[in-house]
Amino acid sequence: SNANDIRSKKVLIIGAGSLGSMIAENLMRIGVVSQGILDADLLQTGNLSRHALTMTSVGHNKAAALVEHLNRILPDASARSFSCAFPPESEVAKNSLRQYDVIIDCTGDDGVLKSLAAFDWKSEKIFISLAMTWRAEGLFAFAASETSFPVTDASSRFNASASPEIDMDEARIEGIGAWHPVFPARADDVQLWAAVGTKFICRVVSAPGRIYEYFKQMPDGTVEKEPHEYGSG
Repeated sequence: SNANDIRSKKVLIIGAGSLGSMIAENLMRIGVVSQGILDADLLQTGNLSRHALTMTSVGHNKAAALVEHLNRILPDASARSFSCAFPPESEVAKNSLRQYDVIIDCTGDDGVLKSLAAFDWKSEKIFISLAMTWRAEGLFAFAASETSFPVTDASSRFNASASPEIDMDEARIEGIGAWHPVFPARADDVQLWAAVGTKFICRVVSAPGRIYEYFKQMPDGTVEKEPHEYGSG
C-alpha cells in the first residue's frame, strides 16, 4: 500500500501550525517514525482551537512541543525538532535537514517556498507544499521530485487556482495566516485538509513526479478535486 512506501522515508515538516501538526500526527500514527519538525514560533493559546497540541504546550516552541507529543505516540517514534526558521543558519542544522527524503512545507508562506528553492539540498528530494485557502475552503497541493524546489512553477499554480476571495472585514487585520486565532477555519476543516493532505503525501511518495492538485470543500462538507491537466507548458 501507499503507507508502506512512506514508512521507510525520513520526513521533514516545515511549519508546525494547525495543518502541519495534524499531518505530523497522522504520519506518525501511520508509522512514519522518523520525522523532523521545523518551526521558530511559540505556541499561543489562540492556536489551540485547531492544533494537535494542548494547554500544557502554550509558551513553548511549536516544533519542540510537537516532537515531544509525537514521540509519545509510538514506542519506536524518533521525531526531532529544529526550533528555528528556514533555512537554519548553522551548518550542522543544514546538514541534518539534508538527511531527510521527503520535505513537506505546511507554512502557507511564499517566502519559505523561495527559501526551499534557494537551499542546496545536495540530492534529489520529494518536495510537497500544502496550503489551505481562506476559510479553509480549499487545499492547494503541489509536489515535485527534484534536486531543488521549483518555486516558480509552484507559485504560478497556486496563484492560478480559483481560490476564494479574502474578505478583509472578516479577517479584521491584514497579513493574516492560519496561525492567527481569527483565521476563520474550524478544527474540523483543518482535520479534513490534514487527512486529504496526508493521503496526497502517501500517494506522491509512492509515485513521485511533478503533481499539482486543488481540493475544494463543498457546502455539505464533501470534497471535490478540481480537474487539472498538468501540461508541459
